[in-house]
This record gives sequence, structure tokens and C-alpha cells, in this order.
Amino acid sequence: MRFFFGVLTLGLLAVGHVRGQAFERGYLVTTAGDTLRGELENRFWQGPPEGVVFRPTTDAPGRLYARTQLRAFRLESGRYFRAEVVPLDRDARTQVGTLPQRLVVNQRPDSLLAEVLVDGPVPLLRAVVDGVTHYFVRRPGKPFLELTERKYLAQVQGRHS
Repeated sequence: MRFFFGVLTLGLLAVGHVRGQAFERGYLVTTAGDTLRGELENRFWQGPPEGVVFRPTTDAPGRLYARTQLRAFRLESGRYFRAEVVPLDRDARTQVGTLPQRLVVNQRPDSLLAEVLVDGPVPLLRAVVDGVTHYFVRRPGKPFLELTERKYLAQVQGRHS
């Protein structure tokens, strides 16, 4: 019985490892301007990717491209990420245990791979940082505008709410 559970555990670990590597057709654009077509490892990112694994063919070994080496990448399924400098407020909070005592807005330029939701003359980007979703929109001739949820504790009649 022990042997059976040992084999079952090893099998599940192996399947989990293979399943975690979901390569998908797509392309990436390096900071040098080269466009590489092949397969990208889709990690189903929730936050901005710090890098992406690329391989030109199915049987080729994967190579990690760091965020700083990329201008953009797109998966065949439709997700598209682009390197941008955006006014990111890392102090924006929505989790109850981390809320500040007052409204705090602390935007600073930050470089990240943001997901492109709408591409065109007025692009709309998204990045989830520390569990907070940030949207960025840029009108022609203007800098990016950050749109994000910010919660804070307000003191009403001596009680925080």
C-alpha cells in the first residue's frame, strides 16, 4: 500500500510539473528591436511578468528573457504585454488589514510589462500589483493617467470606518 501511494504521489508531482509548463505560440520583441516567433511559456500572470521563457521550436530548450530585455510579447490566445513607464501608486491598498489611516496617493514612474487591454490612439493597460488592480490610459499628447481603487480608514465620531 505504501508503494502504491509513493508511486501515485510521484506521478501527481510529474503531471503537475508538466502541466505547469504550458507553452503557447506567440512572439516577443526584444529591446534591440528583434521579433522572435515561436513558443512562449504561458504562466497565466496575475501581476506584471518579470520575464518570459521563449523557445523557437517545440523541441528547443527554453530561454528566459527578463523584463528588462523585452519591449513586448503576445500569446496566440490574445494576451498582449508591453513594456511601459507608468505612474504607479504602490501605496494603493484594498486589503482591510493594510489600510492607511488617511487617503495616500504616492505615484512614481515605474517600468513594467503591463497587459494591453485596448491598443490604439487611446491605449488602456492593466497591471495587478500587490493585489491591487491598476489601469492606465493615455490620451494623445498626454502622459498616462492611473486609475485604481484606493481604500483607507476614515475616523468618524472617534471610530475608524
